[in-house]
Amino acid sequence: MMQCADERPPDRPELPFITDEAARCGVEERIRSAWLDFGAGDWMGATVFGGAAIETLLLWAMGAWTPSASHATPIDQLVLFGLIEAARARGLIKEESKRQAHLARDARNLVHPGRALRTGSECTKGTALAALAGIYRIVEDLSAYHSKIGG
Repeated sequence: MMQCADERPPDRPELPFITDEAARCGVEERIRSAWLDFGAGDWMGATVFGGAAIETLLLWAMGAWTPSASHATPIDQLVLFGLIEAARARGLIKEESKRQAHLARDARNLVHPGRALRTGSECTKGTALAALAGIYRIVEDLSAYHSKIGG
């Protein structure tokens, strides 16, 4: 326990593999917003911004590292489910990250009142943490992929 940090993680992970400054700043802003909302106990905000960060990361990765001709559906028309599945199919993320991203997606969808009513669920500290975990799993995978391709 003495070696465990007693502070929350930084507001944004390092994303050196995203060389486009505007894209990197967009992802970092969503991650920062998720952590700010988490710190304020705004579970819905943290969950939704976490899901948005995941979607932004996957949109960027699919556009940056996979040929556009290999997409049956244009990348900008894929919903988060499709982005997660396509990123896994192309080897950008691992199976464990895919599962975590789907948990985050399910949690993020609770922003829709009808969905929350149908499932009887709501955004909680757990859904916020699921979204944040999804971000960092995907960041780790994309960083490893970037290293593998010699980027």
